[in-house]
Amino acid sequence: MPRDYKHRARPRKKTPSVPGWVWLLAGLLLGLFIAFLVYLKQNPTQPERPVAGNPATDTREVRKSHPISVPPPPEPRYRFYDLLPDMEVVVPEPQEDENDRLVPIEKPGTYYLQVGSFKTAGQADQQKARMALLGLEADIQTVTIDGQQTWHRVRVGPFKDLHELNRIRSQLQDQGVEAIILKVKS
Repeated sequence: MPRDYKHRARPRKKTPSVPGWVWLLAGLLLGLFIAFLVYLKQNPTQPERPVAGNPATDTREVRKSHPISVPPPPEPRYRFYDLLPDMEVVVPEPQEDENDRLVPIEKPGTYYLQVGSFKTAGQADQQKARMALLGLEADIQTVTIDGQQTWHRVRVGPFKDLHELNRIRSQLQDQGVEAIILKVKS
């Protein structure tokens, strides 16, 4: 009866593998060789000193008979040492500008102070907490613009007393918080 030798599993010969320490040693030697080549390229060998009495290598006599004239080094082209003192600008001390002072609100009505508008609710919560540390109660209003962007507005108020509104505005300005005045439509 004939046999089918096509699908017969052939035993594979086990090839001996190279131990890991041989690869480590080969890599280390290759790295040292490359480092040595780089060292030689960076540090060229010193020229040999001439031997006295040998006319082929002795250059002392040539130097004595034919002096080489070395041109003076070129003048530096840096002019900023001369230009900078002439271009000195005196910066005046910062002074209080009249635009920095708050104009008190005198028109009666109901007002809010918006102290921030943020894309994330976490940032709005941080600003609300900052207002709480200043002793102010703030609310967060979430608004969607054009059905795409969501903004979280942090507002302090409402204020009907104009004296209280102006006092809170100057307190916020002293703390470095910019506030926008929003009047509620009646």
